[in-house]
Amino acid sequence: MNFKDIEFGATEAEYEKSYLPGLLLDGYLDEYGYINQILKGPKFLILGTKGSGKSAIGSRLELLAKKASPKDFFVTQYCLERDFPYNTFSELIPGKEAPENRYPNHWEFLLLITLLDSFRKDKILIDSGEIDASSLELLEKLGLINRSLSELVTKAKKSELEISFKILRYKSATDKEEKPLNIDLLFQILRESVYSIENENIHLIIIDGLDDMLSHREKQYRSIMALLIAADRINKKLKDSGTNAKIVILCRTDLFDRLSDSNKNKIAQNSSITLNWYQDITNLKSTNLVKLINLRAKIALNQPIDVFDAFFPKTIDNNQPTLKVLLSYTRHTPRDFIELINKIKEHSSGEKVTQFDITNGINDYSKEYFQREIRDELHGFVDRDDDINTMFLLLTKMGKSTFSYDEISRKKSTDKELASLDLELALNLLYNCSAIGNYKQRSGGYSWRYKGGYRPRKKILTFKYLNMHSKFESNEEIIIHRGLRKYLNIRS
Repeated sequence: MNFKDIEFGATEAEYEKSYLPGLLLDGYLDEYGYINQILKGPKFLILGTKGSGKSAIGSRLELLAKKASPKDFFVTQYCLERDFPYNTFSELIPGKEAPENRYPNHWEFLLLITLLDSFRKDKILIDSGEIDASSLELLEKLGLINRSLSELVTKAKKSELEISFKILRYKSATDKEEKPLNIDLLFQILRESVYSIENENIHLIIIDGLDDMLSHREKQYRSIMALLIAADRINKKLKDSGTNAKIVILCRTDLFDRLSDSNKNKIAQNSSITLNWYQDITNLKSTNLVKLINLRAKIALNQPIDVFDAFFPKTIDNNQPTLKVLLSYTRHTPRDFIELINKIKEHSSGEKVTQFDITNGINDYSKEYFQREIRDELHGFVDRDDDINTMFLLLTKMGKSTFSYDEISRKKSTDKELASLDLELALNLLYNCSAIGNYKQRSGGYSWRYKGGYRPRKKILTFKYLNMHSKFESNEEIIIHRGLRKYLNIRS
């Protein structure tokens, strides 16, 4: 057994799907049965922070569908591209209603096309005549088959489609005569075709890429909320009609929190799964993050193994438990933890991992990975790279890992390089991506009785990843995440 022989995975699920599919098939930890809830239950909205494994769920489902034999499981993934044409989307189906009423219909129109596109690949449905062949033929003539979401929007608004409407006529199996085609009739055809199908094989349409949709544009937020409403509506209709299909949405928690609609909480409570890997338990070896590492090691070494017992020293950093120290450099997500272990592996030269390997790995992790992840999370909420650089510069200039709001406010106000920074906004954004946290005073007083005297109460460490509902508190002590400190050249 050699630590170097273990493939723990990559930072991107799409990479694993292409180059390391075994890790998503045999090395995927599903302790809570999320895959089954998606396939057989009402869950369709997958929420989680960046790096929590949302895309891994989509990629695993896609691999399971490809592996299925006989072919009874169909998965198609669509990415909501960064350049998605929101302006064109808003005008997809003509109407004078408010956006919150029109946009869900626009999404339903697009998603019904993707469902029919999936159904046409199902030989059983085609051979049985369950699908209206004329509707499939119509979509092919209009050039709406095998398209990305952006292409569907653009194609549906192009003048050539209007020309096709003038030329084409449509006659269904129940119609006595052909009808002139238009966008409203096409929408009606899609609804009648999809919601009339009764099938046994599973069809999933997975929408990913919402991570890139963070911005300050109200139109985008309205469109994404409308996507969730449309998916909820479609899934209920599919269930009621006996159609074994579902729309699945992968969405960042912080993006979901920014959306606004009276139905948002109802969708969250009834139909969402939240990926949260943090576990507040004493035995760290029983946490799901450690189980994931050991599961992937088992695949590589072909035997059950405890990676941290077999390869790592028991204690590091002034006799602290190794596993506790390593996890403190992460935000308790699979991506963070796997990348930290990979960085340590890069420096390991023998069968065992040394303190020196760990130190070098942590240095690389902080400088090459962690700070870039924080920057990526800030993009979308911050318009310019210069503003993000200024946030990091502010933390560097503090020169220490913990400080008060008054201290950082004075530093900002007395340094010309920091003059353009909105301090309140910066600290809230940094907190929301767990770059900084709070040391909060325990409630119930500042001291407690101990053997006839008094001892200060221990403070509570709070990061967003520890409590996703927590908010930044300017009146509490501020602490920089341990994973950033090497990059910022700040000693713990």
